[in-house]
Amino acid sequence: MTKLTFEGSIALAIITATLLCSLSVLGYRRQLLGSSVQKHWALWLPTLRCAAILLASLAIARPTIETRRQNQLPGEIVFLVDNSQSMLLSDNPTQSASLALKTEDQSRSIPSDSRLKRAFVWVREQIMSAGTSETAPKMRLIAASENGLQPIAIGSSEGERSEFFETENWPLGTLSSSPIDQWLQSPILFSGPQSRQATNRRAIILLSDGQRTTKRTTNESLPSQTVDPNTRIHTVGFGTRTALADVSIEMVELPEQITKTGRVTGKLVLFASSACPAAKTVRLSLDVYGKTVWSDEQALANGKSEIQVDFPAAAIPSRDAGSEQRALRSTVSTSSQPSGAEPLELVARAQVSFPEATLRNNIRQCVASVAQRASRVLILDQHSRWETRYLHNLFARHPGWEPELLIGQAGHFDRISRLDLGDFDLIVLGDITIGAISGDKKSVDFRAACRQHLSLGGGLVFIDGRENRLWSDNPISSWLPEKDEEAQDLDTRLPLQFQLRGAASAFAAFDLTGTSISPSVANKGGTNEALWETLVPPRFLRKVRPRDADEVLVTLSDTIDRLPVLLSRRLGAGHILYCGTDELWRWRYEVADEWHSRFWLQIAMWLQRPAARQENTFVTLETTRNVISIGEEIEIFCRLKQDTSKETKLVTVVISDDLGKIVERQPARLSADGSYQAQAKLFQPGNYHVKCEIEGYSPDALNIKLPFHVRQPANPEFTQTTCNEQLLKQLALSVGGTYRHESEDPQINDLIAELSGSQVESEVVPLWSTAGWLAAILAILSAEWFLRWQASLP
Repeated sequence: MTKLTFEGSIALAIITATLLCSLSVLGYRRQLLGSSVQKHWALWLPTLRCAAILLASLAIARPTIETRRQNQLPGEIVFLVDNSQSMLLSDNPTQSASLALKTEDQSRSIPSDSRLKRAFVWVREQIMSAGTSETAPKMRLIAASENGLQPIAIGSSEGERSEFFETENWPLGTLSSSPIDQWLQSPILFSGPQSRQATNRRAIILLSDGQRTTKRTTNESLPSQTVDPNTRIHTVGFGTRTALADVSIEMVELPEQITKTGRVTGKLVLFASSACPAAKTVRLSLDVYGKTVWSDEQALANGKSEIQVDFPAAAIPSRDAGSEQRALRSTVSTSSQPSGAEPLELVARAQVSFPEATLRNNIRQCVASVAQRASRVLILDQHSRWETRYLHNLFARHPGWEPELLIGQAGHFDRISRLDLGDFDLIVLGDITIGAISGDKKSVDFRAACRQHLSLGGGLVFIDGRENRLWSDNPISSWLPEKDEEAQDLDTRLPLQFQLRGAASAFAAFDLTGTSISPSVANKGGTNEALWETLVPPRFLRKVRPRDADEVLVTLSDTIDRLPVLLSRRLGAGHILYCGTDELWRWRYEVADEWHSRFWLQIAMWLQRPAARQENTFVTLETTRNVISIGEEIEIFCRLKQDTSKETKLVTVVISDDLGKIVERQPARLSADGSYQAQAKLFQPGNYHVKCEIEGYSPDALNIKLPFHVRQPANPEFTQTTCNEQLLKQLALSVGGTYRHESEDPQINDLIAELSGSQVESEVVPLWSTAGWLAAILAILSAEWFLRWQASLP
């Protein structure tokens, strides 16, 4: 950097130059007045004289050029603070157990000695001690909030930084939407005030308790994902190292759909830390609209325990009984006729008699739907198979389903002609000759009945088998994928693994992680994808090729091929699922119903006829699900009842939150069955309702709204209350950094010295005393006297 300075008085130099230049101009004016000198000489001669006078006068101010050079620019230190909810813990179990039923109020308070505030104080000390000199590293502060990484402006001067830290303007305790390993890949960390080329040395200091993670956060994936090889990641752990007494509800597992006339069965998964006192009890309860519908008192055991839940659905109060409580609100016009299922919120609570580390994990919500009747499923098969029998048994045991099983003998299905497929929500077809269901004469009618079933939003499942019957004399073979080969026995010596593909990773129907995790799954990270890889592979699989309308959801992969196992397609308002094997029952090996039953029940809930429907005189409105997960797609169907015209209407689906604010508008497209369909994805939990706007219809004619709920994902941060030091060490060591716990009084003095710029070298040149300055004055005067000679002036 080069700059011009004046050691003397610049004002005196300017005044002197002004006076002398004025005298010079007046002198030339008198000398040239009345002479025959050309006009351009009269301009140049005074100008040259004034230039020489100005340079000579500036010598009074002693002009000096200072050149400052820095061989290496200072680096950058980025403080990344974990701003998630577990950082609000104070590590002091002083909360009274009598407040356990007021957990919602407790969740709004922020302890003065929380981990987050301790991290804030530590950052303040480090930044203020680093100073703001030119050689000091640049400092940036970033908080991981619910909207991603959020830069915090702390100022560049000591005064600005001191003012910022005094105000404590800090976004406290938000639920981060992404885990730690994704934070470290954000471009925000590498887009500071200086360009990346100017600041090629950077240290990221992560302040965290290590709880905001995915289940598969390991050090295996981090080195290859680090954006800048010149960046080092250091971690500082906050939170207690020793276990505190704490009880948490890890999971509430209840049926997604509850039948009003049946029973509600499920389980609560409870975790008690090893520091909990012995010989204590825990009181568990389930509340709906503020009323307790189930409760139990159990002896408290350290570690994880499962408590079975069983109560009659009739005990669930009506919505009016809890109007003052936090209930799922839905706006339904009195002129509409609702049917199907309605969303329902159940709140699980755990209460103990001793102080805990936190009460925020003593409560957990679960959203289910309440149906007027049990769902009906029709299972057709040519002969009894393991898969067919297991399917029938699990549906028969489930209070939300009524199965109808028809096993054909010698190809005769006499009862099918007496059944109305429209009465069923789901149809399962096994290894069956479909053309022989009611004889060749009736096979076309069966196709029409299946198409009608699908047009109403019902589901159809094909379960292939070794006998090849499904592919012979099949009037609906176009709904199947293309057959590549005959039935094939798989080589079980190969490392066969199930893998989720496409949209299956986001479908709740394919999420099996709600069950307990086996050690083999935990060793692979505990994710849903890892769980699928551990499922027992079948010994038989038919090789198929997907058609254009098919979507591959699950494959079976060996070292070479990826063989489709589960494929789906849309037809009308319904779904068709093809399963290329009848040996998923092998998943029951050593775990019984744990995964096999869960998978088929979730698939059935996904495929069955729309769970919610409302209608009036003019329109019917349906949704496939009335309880969905964040990011999961909800499908909406609108059917016009009295529209006799052949024209396509302009139909718009409008989704609003429970406050009436419109959050989504989607144009609906006309399908082959005459219904208008639209899809939407929502990424904020809460209560919503959907309605439709139709060209040519007044709002009064469309006065129906269909409620649905987007459930909040379970917060894993309060499962463990200790600092996850193992994870933080892995994060740091995998990229050449270091780890320190807050109790070790970590300092960054060495880091500041490492990232500081080199010493500034300066060179000062006094211009007024240099030969060049004098030469410039003499050159200007010489030019002036040469021009005077040319103008014949004395």
